[in-house]
Amino acid sequence: MLKENLPTEIPQHEMEAAGKEVFERLQIELKRPDLRFRTLTGDGWKVPALRQREFQVLTAVSVLGAKAFTLKIHERVQEWSVKPVDLSSVWAVLSNLEELKLVQARSTDPAVTGEGRQVIYSVTDKGEGALTRALAEHKQVEDTVEDSGPQKIFEY
Repeated sequence: MLKENLPTEIPQHEMEAAGKEVFERLQIELKRPDLRFRTLTGDGWKVPALRQREFQVLTAVSVLGAKAFTLKIHERVQEWSVKPVDLSSVWAVLSNLEELKLVQARSTDPAVTGEGRQVIYSVTDKGEGALTRALAEHKQVEDTVEDSGPQKIFEY
């Protein structure tokens, strides 16, 4: 009965249209932040979990955009922290985030800026995923008393 009611051949243009429709729907679904960085294995994420200071530094880079220089990042992290934050610890976190490919560093051209060479950081796609995960895990950018203790930034 099934063979009698279904056409034996589907026209090529209908198959192509159906394939295109499915492909377009998949592209939209894969761009959704809650799925793009998710996986069915491990802890369910394709991106690493962030510690508090890493979250603060990565958020500062994201918020500052084209002005994400080390000193500006440090100032922003300091605003969100309960205790004073050393510039060297922000630099160490930036270095670690760069190794993890969550941020990308590039040098400015002194001729364009009129200042010495500076490093500007930007958040990578993987970094956006880490921020998405942190927000899904309800991380807050401002320190609480529990967050202000010593941080082990290189242990994974």
